[in-house]
Amino acid sequence: MGEKKLILPKFLEKNELELFLQLCRFVLSITPWALFVILTYAGLRISEATGLQWEDIDMKKRTIDINKQIGSSVKEYSSPPPPDYNGKTLT
Repeated sequence: MGEKKLILPKFLEKNELELFLQLCRFVLSITPWALFVILTYAGLRISEATGLQWEDIDMKKRTIDINKQIGSSVKEYSSPPPPDYNGKTLT
């Protein structure tokens, strides 16, 4: 007999994501919850989100300037984007 292979979904459906964020809001502290919200609604990569600083966020214009990222290795803390990268601003 062959083993059945478990196939996991590659993403959450919208209602599942909303439930996940609601649960996180009550279980986690504000910082990890806010990170999940930014990742979800702004579509940032984890390295882009963790590289954000307050000066990257313009509350009046309601924009986020993505101009750096934090790498995964301990030696590489903050790295500028490649020279040909124009940067992006989320609205």
